[in-house]
Amino acid sequence: MPDALSAVTARATERAGGERTGRGRRAVRVGWSVVACSLSVGAFASSAVAYDVAHCVGETTRWAQPEIDLDLMPCSSPEGSNRAADFYAATDAWNAVAGSAARFDVGIGSRACSARINGASELGYADSRYLDGARGMTRLVYAGACRPAESGDEEPVRRVIVEADVLVSAKRSMLSGLPPDCTTAYANTRQGTALHELGHALGLGHDDSQVAHMNTAAAPARYCGVRAYEPHPDDRAGARVLYPSGEPVPRDVGASPYKLDGPGNVVPIEDDEPIWACPGTLVPVSWSAANLGVDPITTDVWFYVSDNDIISTHDHRVGGVNDVVVPAGQFITGEGTMRVPRYAPSGGPYYVGFRVDPRRETWELPASNDTTYTAARLFIYPPSQCD
Repeated sequence: MPDALSAVTARATERAGGERTGRGRRAVRVGWSVVACSLSVGAFASSAVAYDVAHCVGETTRWAQPEIDLDLMPCSSPEGSNRAADFYAATDAWNAVAGSAARFDVGIGSRACSARINGASELGYADSRYLDGARGMTRLVYAGACRPAESGDEEPVRRVIVEADVLVSAKRSMLSGLPPDCTTAYANTRQGTALHELGHALGLGHDDSQVAHMNTAAAPARYCGVRAYEPHPDDRAGARVLYPSGEPVPRDVGASPYKLDGPGNVVPIEDDEPIWACPGTLVPVSWSAANLGVDPITTDVWFYVSDNDIISTHDHRVGGVNDVVVPAGQFITGEGTMRVPRYAPSGGPYYVGFRVDPRRETWELPASNDTTYTAARLFIYPPSQCD
């Protein structure tokens, strides 16, 4: 931990006349601090390597210590409710980022039903009218800020977060848990919004360039794998920069049925139009992969055809691409060919899927995001039509 950070926080606590008590909870009054609001209307839609954490020239905004105490407001997020569960799931996702020492510790706060500048970092839900129509809002309280230097330029001063109050819209249209797929419902979930706002609570800014939860727009861009509601490659990179743990980061590559379609937007890699083909013919297949680690990964991509949407040991490999290099923190798309199986009965529909890291050569935690299915549906002509 840099001495400068510890010194700034020590001075801030002394100035506020408070101390840390019980379970690490803050008992300080910080009316002296600079307050900044971050409204996230689209609460998470796109990005992957240009994480934005700099607010002062040459410096970053972060907590002095990586252990961050949060108080769940029981009036809007009763313990055991879906609303509380969505916050816990979002904090657990940030806590699981390999290579980041940041850890959210969520406890039950006072019975107050509003987030106040009181030295405690409060989590809860609010009427969207008070959020100016946004899905969520994070208010950061800092010790230190940018100030003009004699030259007229901003003088670099490290800003240390001493309080972060996170509010999520309580609208009924905000869904609990995870949607069944990556449709527009994705942008209306409490868990996804909480994940985005908690990124601000860590010190991360917005990023609209590729695929990340820290996006600002309501576009559909996101990494749509099993880990759709975990920090994406760019988000993870930012957390590691702000709170490096010094521990080795597992290599991790994930499959996705989406591809980038310009900055800040994704579209399905395959459309849902039926594909008719004869047994034994070659059919093009698109694939996408995200590298969630910090090192380049070389992987194979294997294609499968199945009569259901689960790739299992009963399914046969029908093609693939070998030795694909996925750069660290990148989200890439490619194309290969599969051979329509001769053994499959004519008709359909058959599901077209693919697996990354099929040989299990990459050490992953966990490896459940290796497989996915595209929107494509394959139909096989009967032999009489294929002479």
